Amino acid sequence: MSKTIEQYAPQLPEQTTTSKSLGGLAMGTIVQTLDGALPVEYLFAGDRLITRAGMCKVREITVHTFKGHPYRIAAGALGNEAPERDLLVPPGQRVRLQGKRAEALTGTDEALVPVEMLFNGTTVSKALDVTELRAFTLIFDKEEVLYADGLEMASTR
Repeated sequence: MSKTIEQYAPQLPEQTTTSKSLGGLAMGTIVQTLDGALPVEYLFAGDRLITRAGMCKVREITVHTFKGHPYRIAAGALGNEAPERDLLVPPGQRVRLQGKRAEALTGTDEALVPVEMLFNGTTVSKALDVTELRAFTLIFDKEEVLYADGLEMASTR
């Protein structure tokens, strides 16, 4: 007998917001754990994720519903086939860039930038067909860069 998402997903209080500075990973986003690739909603505090710095334990997870239009990053939009599939993210979610893209936006060789700074109307666009997004914020002891559908994204401290 297979389990449903409700049986796996942690029972967390959920908040609703329209804040454009809010980040998070949309329900269904695949993250890399030491136990393999899992949807973000299957994670619990204490799970070990593979981050840019190595293995890190999730300290806390918060869930919020973003009311408004999130951004859609098209598959392959940021090079090296990242993300691996179309990805929805709240406006404040920061993405790690390096090389020419980072240089053009920030004047540095690498940077964490809010997805709204990447808006170009085609490969990074407003998801006008979506008005609400359930997002999970992963909190670590310090800021981490984790892998979400093949894209490097910032966590929350």
